[in-house]
Amino acid sequence: MPKKVYEVNLSTEEIEQLQSITHKSGKHSAKTIMHANILLHTMIDLLSEKKITGS
Repeated sequence: MPKKVYEVNLSTEEIEQLQSITHKSGKHSAKTIMHANILLHTMIDLLSEKKITGS
């Protein structure tokens, strides 16, 4: 598994904005949607990792 290099900390407002990008089809380019999904999944992974380790 690759070493994690960046830690993503998103505000609630930023998460909502990224979710709106990923849920509205036809409004954004595929590249923008892909980047939004990557950020959201990274944040979800970070949150679940913190819950597991208790950090």
